[in-house]
Amino acid sequence: MAQRHRYIPFVITAMVLAALAAGCSGGQEQKNPPSEHKNWILSLADSITDTQSEITSIQTRIDSLHTAVGEMLQGFRHISNPREVEGYTLANSLAGQLPLTATGLAARITEGEGFELLSALSGNTYCQLRAVTPEGSATTAVVPHDQALNYRHSGYNTVAFSGAAADSVGRIIALAPEGKVRIEFLQPSGRVASTLTLPAARQKVIAETWRLYDAQSTAEHLELKVKMLNRKISLLRMRIDRDDPIPKTDR
Repeated sequence: MAQRHRYIPFVITAMVLAALAAGCSGGQEQKNPPSEHKNWILSLADSITDTQSEITSIQTRIDSLHTAVGEMLQGFRHISNPREVEGYTLANSLAGQLPLTATGLAARITEGEGFELLSALSGNTYCQLRAVTPEGSATTAVVPHDQALNYRHSGYNTVAFSGAAADSVGRIIALAPEGKVRIEFLQPSGRVASTLTLPAARQKVIAETWRLYDAQSTAEHLELKVKMLNRKISLLRMRIDRDDPIPKTDR
C-alpha cells in the first residue's frame, strides 16, 4: 500500500540537508581559525550521534506500530470487487453490507491507504456530513451530486467522503464516548436534511477502521522521516570527510 497526504514535507530538516549539500559541493576557503574549525567538525560528529539516536527511537516506534497494525488487520479483510475501480480494506463485520441501501454510515480504507466514509440517507439528499459528540464536532468536505461519489438511486442518496476532513470526522468518532455520536446530513445550503444517532456497534467499527488507518499512516510518515535523517547523516559525514582535521581513529 502507498499513500497519502499527511505530515509531509519535513521542511526544516529539508532546509538543513540542502545547506549541508551546498557545503559538501562547495570549494570556498576556510575562514575560521583552526581551533574553531576543529570544534565545528566535532559538532558535526555530535550531530551524527544525536541523529542516530533519534533514528533508533523512531525505529522502535515504527516496529511497535507495525506490530499493532498486524494485530488489527486480523479483524479486517481485503475486498476486490470487479465492479469497483480499486479494492479496499474492510472490517470483517461489514463484509456483505456494502454498498449501504438505507440510512447509515460505514468506513473503509482504500487501496492507497486513505480513510473513506461511506454514507447513505433514505428519503432526502445531502452532500456533506457533520459528526457531533460531547467533545466537539467535525465536518467533511462537500461532495457535489455527480453520480460517482454522490449518487442517487431508488429513493436514497449515497455519498463517499475522503481526505483530511473525513479523517477528522473519523478521529472524533473514534474518540467519542460509546453511543454519543450524532451524524448530521447536510445539504448545500448547510441545512440539516436528517440526523442519525450512530449505533454503538457501528461507531466501534468505524473507530477501529480509523485507528488502523492512523497507525498505517503514522508508520509510513515515520519511515519517510528515517530516510530523511539517514540522508542528513550521509551529508554530515561527507562534510567531515571533505575537510576533517581529526584522525579517523579518533571518531
